[in-house]
Amino acid sequence: MAEKVKGLEKLLRKLENLKGYQARIRAVFDLNTYLMATYIKQRMLSGPTTSKSLSVRTGKARRTTRQKKASTSGKRVSGGILFGAGYMRTHVGRRGKKVTIRPKTKQYLTIPLPAAKTAAGRLRGSARSGVFQDTFIAKSKKGNLIVFGKFGKGGTVRPLFVLKKKVVITQRIDTKEIMRIARRRILKDLKQEVYNSVK
Repeated sequence: MAEKVKGLEKLLRKLENLKGYQARIRAVFDLNTYLMATYIKQRMLSGPTTSKSLSVRTGKARRTTRQKKASTSGKRVSGGILFGAGYMRTHVGRRGKKVTIRPKTKQYLTIPLPAAKTAAGRLRGSARSGVFQDTFIAKSKKGNLIVFGKFGKGGTVRPLFVLKKKVVITQRIDTKEIMRIARRRILKDLKQEVYNSVK
């Protein structure tokens, strides 16, 4: 996630002549990206699922979201937030934007139904993992292709997955909101650095 912080260049010019200014700038960025990563994990990746947040299933999205340490190259300063889970690309962007997902190598996507997940919402296994007994595919009354499987000693048949040619995901983690908060904090702290250097 990268975006210019407006007003930053003017502040950096004021800090250029200060001793160790690059280290001071990196410290400001590192503090704020750490705080932003914490904010994202607590407010956006800890549930419930709303227009602004995602529920926790495996915890991977929250666990792998972290700050990117600041670096300087000439007058350029870069730092940010890293979303380590690959599937977060479909959830991070412009809030409300629709992202279509299609299978890359298979004919269908397998979308887990409640019986295929634990009480915590974690997937028990894939449709072909062998976790489920005697799986078979049948068409529902609504025309959907469903993967069924048997459970327990009695062999109760339950729906496990629905097969889809594509699914549409709504992005919830808004980069503009993240940048707005980060920009305000970074500029405030850099202004304080300028103030401290002249008082």
